[in-house]
Amino acid sequence: MDENGIIPEELEQYLKERSSIKPREIGGRKPFWSMLYLIPTFHNPTGVCLSATRCRRVVQIARKYNLLVVCDDVYNLLAFSQDEESALQRKRLFAYDDPGDPDYSGNVVSNASFSKLFGPGLRLGWLEAPLCVRNVILSSGLAFSGGGLNHFTSGLMTSIISEGLLQKHLTEARAMYKVQCEAVCSVLQEKLPSAMFTIPEGGYFLWLKLPKPLKGSDVVQQCEKNLKITCFAGDIASPEANFDDYVRISFSYYEADVLKAAMVKFSDLINSMLHES
Repeated sequence: MDENGIIPEELEQYLKERSSIKPREIGGRKPFWSMLYLIPTFHNPTGVCLSATRCRRVVQIARKYNLLVVCDDVYNLLAFSQDEESALQRKRLFAYDDPGDPDYSGNVVSNASFSKLFGPGLRLGWLEAPLCVRNVILSSGLAFSGGGLNHFTSGLMTSIISEGLLQKHLTEARAMYKVQCEAVCSVLQEKLPSAMFTIPEGGYFLWLKLPKPLKGSDVVQQCEKNLKITCFAGDIASPEANFDDYVRISFSYYEADVLKAAMVKFSDLINSMLHES
């Protein structure tokens, strides 16, 4: 991937090189050759959104190689735009897998969660999927026995949605996250101009490229030891331990004044480490 998300050309090349692999029989309850997991909107950790052009290409590639794309759309409703329409109009990858297309075969699943909208303790989500996937899920032990579904919380959320409280909460939450994000960005822009980042348009996270020669793991260690501040080193987001010059900063929990104070300390520490390097 690059600064704009997954690179379709590299995905296709990867699949082409492995297209001869036949690990099992395809069909029935297992209709897909393989699966791709994506966070197309407000990606964790980078915060980027996949463009319409790339979304279309990913769907085309998924159809060509019989690939199931499972999208973690948990941040999709957390755009910072003050305009309700534009905040909700960002198309998910799922929307590009159009049942009206001549070559449609249902290759995209959209997974979302109320835990990212209301709080991590609310363990309830929803799934939008093609019929072939829904049939597998609905006939599975998870759904058929009833033991894996959160009935009480489902009823609670049904009432919240029907009373219009979800929309009100989302409007307030988006505005709050925007203020908190701006608090983090303003300090970094002022006190740490040698670092690089793209200002997020939604979601929970800021993906910060550290000035050379600093490493994310060293920064995280010093932050926890000297500042009691926690962030994540970029290399934990990569199986190959890439992005070791990045850190992920979350702005979703603390209020703006707390975040500002933390970012001042963070920036001072980075500048001190640069001076010593």
